[in-house]
Formats: sequence, C-alpha cells, structure tokens
Amino acid sequence: MATAPPMRIFISHSSRDLAFVKQLARDLRDALGDEQAVWYDSSNLKGGTQWWREIVAELQNSTVFLLVCSPEAMASDWVNDEIDMAWRRKNSPDKMRFIPLLYRDCKLRFDVENLQVISFRDPTRYQRSLQQLRKALGLPRQRSERPPLHATPPRPSRSIRDFSEPSRPQQHDVPLRPLRPIKDTPDSSSLLDAPSPSVVIPSSTDIPKRPLIKARVLRVPEPPMAAYREDDSAPTILPQRSGLQAVRKRGFPSFFFGVLLILGLLGMFSIVIHQLLILNSPVLINTWPDVAAATPPPPTPDPGFSWYTSATPGFSVEYPTGWQKTSVAGVNGAQFTSTSNVLHATFTELPKNTSADVLIDSDLHNFKAKPGYSDPTSRSNVTIDGESWRKDIAYYQSSTQQKERVEVLAINHHAKAYIIELLAPDGQFDSANKQYFTRMLNSYRFSS
Repeated sequence: MATAPPMRIFISHSSRDLAFVKQLARDLRDALGDEQAVWYDSSNLKGGTQWWREIVAELQNSTVFLLVCSPEAMASDWVNDEIDMAWRRKNSPDKMRFIPLLYRDCKLRFDVENLQVISFRDPTRYQRSLQQLRKALGLPRQRSERPPLHATPPRPSRSIRDFSEPSRPQQHDVPLRPLRPIKDTPDSSSLLDAPSPSVVIPSSTDIPKRPLIKARVLRVPEPPMAAYREDDSAPTILPQRSGLQAVRKRGFPSFFFGVLLILGLLGMFSIVIHQLLILNSPVLINTWPDVAAATPPPPTPDPGFSWYTSATPGFSVEYPTGWQKTSVAGVNGAQFTSTSNVLHATFTELPKNTSADVLIDSDLHNFKAKPGYSDPTSRSNVTIDGESWRKDIAYYQSSTQQKERVEVLAINHHAKAYIIELLAPDGQFDSANKQYFTRMLNSYRFSS
C-alpha cells in the first residue's frame, strides 16, 4: 500500500504582507516539525527566468497551496499566475489542496471566493484562526500550557489562633438560685468553724426573717445569656448586642450582602415603574423609530458602477454607470441596457414559492417563439452570494438575423423567486460577461 507524500506547503502572497507570512510560516514549520516543509518567496524580487523556474518547481513539489488574500495580492499578476497554476494542479490527479487566507479586506476572484476562506483579518484572534488552519490541514490541535494546580497554597481566611483563643465576650453579674437558710442545730458551731471562701454563715440569733441569699459573680459568655431569678421561676434571657456590635462580631460580608439585597430590590422596583409608565404612554411608543426595518446602506460600489436596490427591498446589485435603467412591469426589479442597446441584464423578484427549474423553464418559454430557437442541452449550478443558483443557456435569431445568446439564472430564496436574465449577441457575450456581467453577479446581495 503506497504511503501519502509528506506535506509541503506553498504560500502565495504580496511583498507587503511579508511580515505576516513569516510568522505564519514559522508556526506551520513548528507544527510540522520540518523547516523545509513550508516555502514562500522571501526575496521580494519578482522577475527573471531563474526565479520563475524556482516558483514552478516549488509548486510542482507542494501538496498544499495557501493564498494570502489582500488588495495588493489580488492585483498582482505574479500572484494570479500562481493561482492559475495551483488551480491546474488542484484539478489534476495530484489533487493539490487550495486554501485561501483572508488577511486584509479585498475583492476576491470569482473562482477563489467559491472556496472555503479562513479569515486572519483580526490580529487579536490570530491563534484561533491558526487553529482553524491546522484543523483544515489535518494537523493536531495545539494545546495551550496550563499552570499546575494549586501552584500557590491558598491563604487561610483565619489563623489557628483565631479558633484557639476566641475574643473575650461581654460579661454580666448574674444572681443565682437562692440557698435555703441554715437552721439552728446542735452542730451549728462546727459548721461555723469550717472554712468557706464564698459563703458566710451567721449565728442563729442573727438570722433575719427573710432568707439569706448567696450571691456570687459568674462570667458567662453570650449569646444567649440566662440566669435564675430569686423566685425560682423560668430563666430570663439577657439582652443581645446592638446592631453595630453584631456587625463587628459577624464580620463585614453579612452587612455588605444585606446592602446589595436592598439595592437589588430597589432596582427591580424602578424597572416595574418604568414599564408601567411605558404601557400608559402610547405617544412614546408610537414615536420610536422602527429599528428592525432599518436597512444598512450598501458599500461603496466598484469604479464605473452604481448600486441598485429593489423596492421591497429584496436584493441589491451593481450596474454599469451610464446604462439605461427601466422598471419591469408587474414585478419587483429592473432591466439595465447598454448605451449600444445590444447588452441587456434583467434582475427580478417574484412572490412565488416555486423551484428554480420551473422558474427557468417559464422564463425560457418567452423565447421559444423566436426564429432559430434551440433548447438548452444541460443545466448547471453557480454560486451567487453564497447560495447555489440554477443556470441554463439558450440561443435564437434576432430580427437582424444575428445569433443571440441568453443565460437565465434562478433560485428560490425564503419562499420567493429570484430570476436573472443576461442577453447579448453570441459573438460579444464572452467579452460582455468578463467586463460587465461577472462583476454584476459578484455584487449581487440578498437584503433578507
């Protein structure tokens, strides 16, 4: 089983884009692991037989053709010659891969814009665009280096001392449960001789009528704090800290989140009030501009051309400045006629949900009554504004016995029918197509 040849990449570019090409070539060489796998012209010299032979040799040995698209590259005769050679190799048994890279905004060739284009226009997204190119080339995805997990140990929010030595709580003097009085007994004198650091026992004759209360000061942490009262009733909860003391004890986050909650509720309340005011103000609603219906202005047309936008609007197209523009009766569109009155281009839109083949048959039916009419032999597909159109070609004899050629293109777009009709003498059609018709089709844009 034969093995595939190693990947060799040829980069076609303008000398103005050399800095970008050097960076791209360095990254691709690193990905392929071969310094000789990517070739580009680093001499900035265009001309000479020896130089052109080197270009041809490198193109023949390369398996991938990368085109760096920019205004200077598209206007370069050398770059266009390299594109033509790459197309021949792409359609040859070698099957050379052709990948356009859009570096700066420019007008692409008709055969190039039909290919899948990778955009490098945003310098800040260079790595993402490079990953797309690596994927298109079948290279493994470049993995970004990640720092090791927990490179720096997390700092504890509280030290060990915060848990082993809590702050000293506020203390209160709390009366305890009363003790029963000591009765006069024969052995009471022995009790008086016993040491007691906290209780003083008087003699029986000095005992008052009210029971003697043992009082001792205890320091009890809070919250909560409770103590027995003198009447042996249920314990009483002492007062808690004030709001400021609670903030100091529990920390700032609780207070901060409470403020955020209040601000959020106020914001929701203001939104409800605002919506109620809008619902009760029909004048304000009716005076707002219809932003959704606004259509952005078309870009600057090509030199020698002007923009036409249909009335719906359904489409926009450039037409040669100086050509006569007339409306098409009963449909949305226009017909453009050259000053010599021999070239015609008609662009129409119909509110029909009909297939493209039926639309072409219906349009060509208008020419069947012409003398010398010949039916089309094959129907093809073309790409306009990124969508596939159906195309057919027919011939007939004009009133001056001149052979006329008519091309009809049609598509069903969003349940509407769009038809393009190009008409010119057969001997002049190719030159008119290159000078006018192709540029008109390249500028065609749907408005919805």
